[in-house]
Amino acid sequence: GVTFRATISACEKALQWMEAVGLFDDMQARRLLPDVVTYGTLMHACKWLRALDVFAEMRRAAVPPNRHACVALLSQCERGSQWIVALSLIHDMHRFDPRPNVVAYSSVISACGKGQKWWQAVNLLSCMQASDLDPDLITYNALISACEKGMEWAQALKFYDQAMLRRLRPDVMTYSAVMCAHSHSQQWLLSLQLMRDMFAESIEP
Repeated sequence: GVTFRATISACEKALQWMEAVGLFDDMQARRLLPDVVTYGTLMHACKWLRALDVFAEMRRAAVPPNRHACVALLSQCERGSQWIVALSLIHDMHRFDPRPNVVAYSSVISACGKGQKWWQAVNLLSCMQASDLDPDLITYNALISACEKGMEWAQALKFYDQAMLRRLRPDVMTYSAVMCAHSHSQQWLLSLQLMRDMFAESIEP
């Protein structure tokens, strides 16, 4: 099983998800039982719909999900803008051990933003903080982007200010989302200042 797991992981890193699925099927044909790490690695390799099937198969096989497996599925849901599935899973994760971490919440916040559900993203921040988890820059980038997409520009700028108060160093994604929010709110002078700040930090646009 270890050899199969390592090869599936190599396929995942090479973005060869069909090869990974083929190896997984071969593994089962040889009556080798996949563990939770193998399932999680395969979900990382697959697109969201196939990853959802893998997760369901893992549950049918009575393999308890861990954080790695759940985050793998959440990551694919985020890439596929599947916010409903992502929300459902993160609520289920509160019944697992260990519970959702910052990476898990950030993925769901991003999925909600891509699905034009900015208020769900904001609610998730509250849930995250209620769980004593501190948002990182990836979390704030997802929140700013979600609010910008939802035309909630004041909210987007509020989250940018919060990130700065936490002394998080903005990256190109932070600046891009905030400048979009400024442009929509007709605060073009602030957009220019942010552009200067970005160049001063040697961040390429």
